[in-house]
Amino acid sequence: LIPFKTIIPYIQQARAITDWFVKNLACNIIMFMPTGFCTPLLWKKAYKKIAGEQYCPPAFYHMYRYISTFGHCDTDDVILNTVGAAIGYDLYLIAVKIINRIFS
Repeated sequence: LIPFKTIIPYIQQARAITDWFVKNLACNIIMFMPTGFCTPLLWKKAYKKIAGEQYCPPAFYHMYRYISTFGHCDTDDVILNTVGAAIGYDLYLIAVKIINRIFS
């Protein structure tokens, strides 16, 4: 349950973008990008009012995983998944601005 315990060694051991370490980091981020992008599409008004909603799915997923596998969960996965959700939300905001400019 120590933050960045695996992220830092992964980055230090990576020699190329094709390394397993980099792929693991990228996949943990990419896996939750749709959460950050799609959630405001489904619940626009509620999403703006609830701060941090994009951070809940990764946390709940890993809490469930921690309970169901008797403690086999990595805090770094929660961090990377949350970063992925935040990137997804940022992409949503960019897409909204582009669409508003096109149709305005």
